[in-house]
Amino acid sequence: MIRIYLLIILFAFSFSVHSQDFGKIDVSKLTPEQIEMYKKYMSSNKVSSTQVISNTTEERKTNNDSVTSTKTAVSNKIFGSYLFRTQSLTFEPKLNIPTPQNYIVGAYDEILLDISGLHDANYKLKVSTEGTIRIPNVGHVKVAGKSIEEIKKSIKTEISKYYQGVNSGETKVNVSLGNIRSIQVVVAGEAARPGTYTLPSLATAFNALYACGGPNEIGSYRSVTVIRAGKIVSNLDVYGLLIDGIAVNDIPLKDNDIIRIEPYKLRINVNGEAKRTGIFELQTGESLKKALNFAGGFSDNAERDFIRVFKNTKDGKAVVDIKESEYDRNIPFSGDSIVVTSIFDKIAGYTVSIAGAVRKTGKFALSENSTLKDLLITAQGFTEMAFTDSVEIIRAVKNLNALTNSNRKSIVFKVNIPKDINDIDEATNFKLQNGDQIVVRTIPGFENIRLVRIEGEVTLPGNYNITNKSERISDLIGRVGGLTPYAYSAGTVLIRTQSKDQTEEKVNSLISSNLLNSFEKKQNNSIDMNLLKSAGLNPAADLSKVDSLQNKLSGNLGIDKIFNSEEIVGLDIEQILNNKGGKSDLILEQGDVIFIPRKQQTVRVVGKVLFPTMVSYDASYKLNDYIYSSGGFAENANKNNIFVLYANGSVKGTKRFLFFKSYPEVLPGSRIIVSEKPIKLINRMSVGETIGIFSSTASMAILIYSVIKK
Repeated sequence: MIRIYLLIILFAFSFSVHSQDFGKIDVSKLTPEQIEMYKKYMSSNKVSSTQVISNTTEERKTNNDSVTSTKTAVSNKIFGSYLFRTQSLTFEPKLNIPTPQNYIVGAYDEILLDISGLHDANYKLKVSTEGTIRIPNVGHVKVAGKSIEEIKKSIKTEISKYYQGVNSGETKVNVSLGNIRSIQVVVAGEAARPGTYTLPSLATAFNALYACGGPNEIGSYRSVTVIRAGKIVSNLDVYGLLIDGIAVNDIPLKDNDIIRIEPYKLRINVNGEAKRTGIFELQTGESLKKALNFAGGFSDNAERDFIRVFKNTKDGKAVVDIKESEYDRNIPFSGDSIVVTSIFDKIAGYTVSIAGAVRKTGKFALSENSTLKDLLITAQGFTEMAFTDSVEIIRAVKNLNALTNSNRKSIVFKVNIPKDINDIDEATNFKLQNGDQIVVRTIPGFENIRLVRIEGEVTLPGNYNITNKSERISDLIGRVGGLTPYAYSAGTVLIRTQSKDQTEEKVNSLISSNLLNSFEKKQNNSIDMNLLKSAGLNPAADLSKVDSLQNKLSGNLGIDKIFNSEEIVGLDIEQILNNKGGKSDLILEQGDVIFIPRKQQTVRVVGKVLFPTMVSYDASYKLNDYIYSSGGFAENANKNNIFVLYANGSVKGTKRFLFFKSYPEVLPGSRIIVSEKPIKLINRMSVGETIGIFSSTASMAILIYSVIKK
C-alpha cells in the first residue's frame, strides 16, 4: 500500500514539474531578495531551488527554440511578436514587493504573524485546505477568501482575547504574506503553446501571455479575454502596452481562470517610408490614420500628401491612392497593403523607365537613393502574370575605359524578386541609376483568353475559347457538335478582324498610298467637260468638284476601305472536314466569327439590269439565264465586267481569252453583280489651255486699264 502511495506522489510530482513551464523564472535576472523568495516558493511546491537555478537557462533556450521553429516568416513581421520572442523581456510577477492589501489569500499560502511588545512571538502559518490557520494558544482562524487587510483585523480580534495590550497598542500585531501558493490557469485559442499552466498566485494576465509565447501566427493581439466562472472579466489589448506603455485591462489571475486568444479579424501590411513597417492588426472601424499611428507615423523622407493602398478584389489587385484629408475617414480591409512612398529628392533631368508586366509603365523621375522597390511602388506593382524570377535592369555603360576597350554599350542585370513587393528586402533590392530601363516580362507561354464565335446551323452555337495555338476550324466544328441537317456548308463565312499595332498601321498607310498612285496611272476614264458646262458647271472655277466627281466614279476613294474593313474569308466546311489540317482548314485567331447559313434556294441579280430581282436557283441555269430572268442588261451595263459574289463571301469575275468570255459558276445564295460602264472626262482643258486663258485675260485687263488711265 505504501508503494502505491509513493507511486501516486511521484506521478503527481512529475506532472507538477512539467506543467510549470509558465512558472519558471529567469533566476539570473532576479535580485538576491527575489531569489530567496523564489526558493521558498519552489521549495513549498516540492521542487529543489538548486535544480531550478541550474535548469532555468537551458529550459528557456529550449522553449524559445521551439517557439521559433513553429512560427512562419509571416509571424516575424507581425507587430508585437518580438515582445514574446525576445529573451531579454520578461513578464514574470514581482515576488519581493510589499504584500498587496487586495491580495486574496487561499489554501497553501503562508501567513507570517509577528507579535511584539508585552508579548514576543513569531509564527509561519500555512493556510489549510479548509481555509484556516492555527495560531498557537489562540486556535483556528478563517482566512481563505479574505484580503490581507481583512485577515489582519480578524487575527487581532482573536489574539486580543488571549494577549494583553493588543487593543491598547502595547502589544503589536503584524501580518504579512510569506510563501505564496500556485494557481492553475488554462491558455486556450490561438496561443503559441496552449495548455494548462501553473503560475504564482501573484501572476496577471500578461504574465500568462508571456509564459505561453504570446499569440501564434493567426492569433489576435487586440482581443485576449480572461474568462472566470464562465464570464468574461477582462479583455486585453496588447497594443496598449506596445504603443502607449500601458497594460490595458491587465488583472491578477485566479485559480482556474481561462485566458483565450481570439483569431485576428483584420490585418494590414504597412511598408515604405513609415517609422515602423510590418503587419498591423486593426479592430473593426479603426481608420487608416489609426494604422499610421501604430506604424509610428511617417519617416523623414515620406510623401505625406497621399498613401498608396494595394487592395484585394475579386478581379485581382487594385491600387488606390488615398489623400491626406481622407486618412481618418478611410477604413482599411483585411489584406490591404499600405505603401508610404518617398519624396523624390528632384535630381534635375534624371529619370528611369519601366516597361512590361507592371500596372503603370513609363518614365519616372529619379531620386538620389531610389531603388527598384521604390520604382515598383511608383509603378503600382506587378500585374497578375508578371514573371518576377528574371526582372531585367538595362544600364548604359558610362565608364570611359570600358567604352574604349570594349564594344559593349550596355549591361543587363537580372534579379529574382518576390511577386509581393512588400517582401523585397535589402538583399533583393537594387539601387537605380540615371537612364536605367527596367523590363518585367510575362510568365513564359502566357496568353490572354482568346475567344471565337460560331453562329448559324451548328448544334451548339456560341462563344468558344481557343484552347491552343494550333486549333483549327475543323477542331471547333467538332467541339460544337457538327452541322445541322439544314446547313449550307459551301456558304460558310469567316469574318476576321485583325488588331494592328502602330508599325502595321504605318506599313498599311504606305501600301495604300502606293496602290492609289498605281491605280490613278491606269485610269483613262474621263468626263465630257462641254457637257458639264452645259449643265451650268464652270470647270475652271470648280476643278475640286470635278476631281471629287472623277474620284467617286473611278473608285479611288475606296482604296482606304481595303485596309480598314474586316476581312471576309469564304469557306467550304465540307471540304475542310474531308481534309483536316489542309490549307483550307485555317488556324483560329482571336475574334474570329464563323457563320454557317441555311441551305439557299435563290440567286439575286443586282446592278445594271432592267429589273434587279431575286431568282429561284436552277442547277441548269447559266449566268446569262439569270440576267435574262431580270430583264436583261441595261443600256449603260458593262457586259465585260460581270462578277458573282458567293454566299461565303468569295468573288469570281468574268474571264477572257481572245474573243471568248468565260462566266463564273452560279451557286445557291449567289449575287450576280453587273457593273456600270465607266464615265470618261473628254474635252477637259489641258494645263496649257488654262494658262493661255489666264494670260489672255491678264493682257486684256492691262489694256483696259491703260485706256481708262489715259
